[in-house]
Amino acid sequence: MREIVRYKTLDACMKAFGVEGLGHWKWMDADGKLFTMSLKEMKAKSRKRRCWAWVENKETIHLWMGNGCKEETLVRVLAHEMGHMERPFHRGPIEEQKAAKYERVAMDAYRMAKKIRREWK
Repeated sequence: MREIVRYKTLDACMKAFGVEGLGHWKWMDADGKLFTMSLKEMKAKSRKRRCWAWVENKETIHLWMGNGCKEETLVRVLAHEMGHMERPFHRGPIEEQKAAKYERVAMDAYRMAKKIRREWK
């Protein structure tokens, strides 16, 4: 199992990542659409979904999960970060696109599993 470091607050998790010097976040979704978000917007989005994570050296997930974080959100965030752990590593927004593809597959499997459990009772 991969190592997970858990933080009590979003700010502590982001500080460990070193977000202070970042003006904007740039990433691509699984379809290659480019997005840009300010640090303030990223913090607000993360607080709303109650979960944020990052990967260190392709082996450790650093995670903040607030009270009320939905299971689906946690699966989404972990799948995305696990995507960053897979080779090859790319610099820039295309790395986010790779991780978003892992996230998409994991979420499809998660939803399918929930549907099957409901229907096959």
